[in-house]
Amino acid sequence: MTMTKLTTDQIDNYHAGKMSESEMTDFENSLNSDPAARAESDFQSDIVNGLKEYRKLELKTRLDAINVG
Repeated sequence: MTMTKLTTDQIDNYHAGKMSESEMTDFENSLNSDPAARAESDFQSDIVNGLKEYRKLELKTRLDAINVG
């Protein structure tokens, strides 16, 4: 089985909800028929979610360090 050629932009647009209905359907069909494409999409999603969480914690730490009194 060969990996479906998915670009980083396609994966980003899918996870950001920036695809048309037909693009989303085609993309999801690719993910469902190709485990390697699914793994790549999941991997990129995990990276983005990890970075978002890290940035949230970093901002919280910086805000907690502000002396307001």
